[in-house]
Amino acid sequence: MSKLNISSVFNNQLICVVIIVIATIAAFSNSLGNEFIVDDSLFIVDWPLIQDLNNFPEFFGPHNQPVGEEGVYSPLKTCLHAFNYNMWGLNVFGHHVVGLLIHLIGTIFVFKIALRLTANVPAAFLCGLFFGIHPVHVEAITPPTGSVDTSGVVWFFASFYFYTKVGSIKGKWDKNYFLAVLFALLAIFTHELVITLPLFLLFYELCFNGSCSKKRSMFFKTLPFFIVSFIYAVLKFSIAGSLARGIYLFGSFYLTMLVVIKALAKYVVILFYPIVLTSNHEISPGIFSVNWHYFDKTEVLMQSILDPQVMLSLFFTAAIIIVGIKFYKINKVVSFCVGWFYISLLPVMNFIPTECYFAERYLYPGSLAFCLLLSLMILAPFNHKNIFSKNIFKFLSILALIFYIGFFFKQTLMRNEQIKNDFSLYKAEARVNPRHPIMHRKLGFLYLRNGEAWKAIEELEIVVKLRPNDPDAHFVLAESYMEVNNFKKAMLNFEKATEIDPNFAESYYNLAGIYAFLGKEKEARMYLGRALTLYRANKRDNEAEKLMEAFYVFWGYK
Repeated sequence: MSKLNISSVFNNQLICVVIIVIATIAAFSNSLGNEFIVDDSLFIVDWPLIQDLNNFPEFFGPHNQPVGEEGVYSPLKTCLHAFNYNMWGLNVFGHHVVGLLIHLIGTIFVFKIALRLTANVPAAFLCGLFFGIHPVHVEAITPPTGSVDTSGVVWFFASFYFYTKVGSIKGKWDKNYFLAVLFALLAIFTHELVITLPLFLLFYELCFNGSCSKKRSMFFKTLPFFIVSFIYAVLKFSIAGSLARGIYLFGSFYLTMLVVIKALAKYVVILFYPIVLTSNHEISPGIFSVNWHYFDKTEVLMQSILDPQVMLSLFFTAAIIIVGIKFYKINKVVSFCVGWFYISLLPVMNFIPTECYFAERYLYPGSLAFCLLLSLMILAPFNHKNIFSKNIFKFLSILALIFYIGFFFKQTLMRNEQIKNDFSLYKAEARVNPRHPIMHRKLGFLYLRNGEAWKAIEELEIVVKLRPNDPDAHFVLAESYMEVNNFKKAMLNFEKATEIDPNFAESYYNLAGIYAFLGKEKEARMYLGRALTLYRANKRDNEAEKLMEAFYVFWGYK
């Protein structure tokens, strides 16, 4: 046990839990006034399925996700969305309260799991405290959609906790075992990120009950959990039609894995030093977390296993794993934490493609291991009589403790403020991702929608510079110039869009409108004809007829 003077406080579990809960609420308190952002519109505001509980049978069918989210099968997540909506409607405060409650329950389970693993209340306390206030969890908790996803991870924590309370492998399996199986069902059918739950349990058995004579019992003890994961995979494949949510990066498994290798090292770095927080990290120059269509194709294709960043990331990851192996005979908890962390990332390593290569929310289950290791490192000078128990190391540990609590708390408050609404989100995203066109593009859209055309133009000009051969970028910029009556630049960008994509019907139609406005009927008729021909060629006859009629009503000719 710790020899800190305040050990009497640290060793009281109830006091520890109360402090953790208060600190976590304080860290996330400024999120309660946040608005719905990004995916919240898709999954809450504009999703008719969850807004009527009579649709309950459909929650388990093939169309249990919003349009555009095909490839996901999480029926219990849909149920929780429906429950939230029918309790709170569009009262975003209520959704945030539920999200914070989910995080608090998860944090308490983290404390209890750490206590089960270490039998050290101070270490478990610091683990729970770090977990509760860590800023990488903002993405998983503050947006209401994210917190519903994260509820699956909380059920995963519950399943693992009750599993560790089961007696001996050969002994009678009590209610804890059946609670573990029940929560495993809830977890996996809420969030597929925790489909590897059986591997966590098996790894736990190997680390702490790993004698050869027990291997058969281990297999049968963990078998029901493997069956749950298998049933989920079969159901997802039969209902969603695939286990994948996309394709490999430019069709290459090799190139995808090179990005994943770099992402693995970045996950560790951001846990230790979460200074840059964003929904779309730059993993390496020109390569980001998501939206691979916006990646620098040359940078992607030029990747090699011999690239310095890839080699350094491989070495870094291998070194951590080797340390974990070496510690097996010294401190099995350290080995278990290393294994826990990398097992938690298996579902998002894109062996089965997801088209998302890095996300802070993916760290929610794995950060338990980081927080526990950080706690053990800080407490080491107080728990062991060796060279590290000298006063200088105790002093450095106290400094590290103060730094991390203060730093995590500050960053969590800051990140919650950044994602207060769509505007603040994309302003922050564009600031930390100046080379990612999609952030500037989305911010430009918001400015345009808000009637701030010149600010929209400023952002969209950046997009065009970053993606000069993107016809959509030129098209949106042209529309922005039309808002400020700069028809010359609007025409230049519409024409550039059609030059890049000769089948861009909308650009031809808008050019027809500009020429009509300028009184150039011949050019207007020519571009109108091209636009209507392309609409019809793409089996959009109804649109063609409506647009032709609208043009006639407005300009007097077809």
